[in-house]
Amino acid sequence: MITSKQREELKKYLGRHYATGVLKILKEQGVKKLNGDDYTAGSVRNVFAGQHENRAIEGAIYDYANEKKIETKNLEQKKGQFFRNEKRVDQ
Repeated sequence: MITSKQREELKKYLGRHYATGVLKILKEQGVKKLNGDDYTAGSVRNVFAGQHENRAIEGAIYDYANEKKIETKNLEQKKGQFFRNEKRVDQ
């Protein structure tokens, strides 16, 4: 189960519309409910909020958060590279 402390850390990377990304990962992994239906955005939000426990959804949430964390890190590196180069041009 995702704790409140973990939830706060995850929010830094997930943003507001994280459920769509998590559902995409679940679909790519072929994860479905016991009845064969796809999970819903509501199911993802409930697990994220700690209202329900579901290891498959929780795993997909962490997978998505890791993807977003890497994207953020790469963007920060590009920004740093850009501004370092800009300073050299201005000098």
